Amino acid sequence: MVGKRSVMIVDDEYLARDELKNILKRRHPDFDVVAEAASAQEAWALLKDYPGIDGVFLDIHIQTENERAGLDLAYAINRLADAPWIVFVTGPDRVKTHKLRLFEHG
Repeated sequence: MVGKRSVMIVDDEYLARDELKNILKRRHPDFDVVAEAASAQEAWALLKDYPGIDGVFLDIHIQTENERAGLDLAYAINRLADAPWIVFVTGPDRVKTHKLRLFEHG
């Protein structure tokens, strides 16, 4: 059996973080949510407090910060010596926007 994976959820919306945490608890008991952050700054600070984080569920569009906050945080995380994996998450309205952009650029 594989041990538990420590993960962090980064999303500016509390309800989105809570829903994802509940989904992970129900469907992926091998994930242990050890940290949650509402901003990229908060997430970066938590990464220093929890050096053993295996993965980050990261909102690609953190509305409380600039348009690129999620991507900038992902870039910073990837530069860490022992970088955790990243899963980008976003709300349904943002998925539609990103799909349209992909379609336009073809």
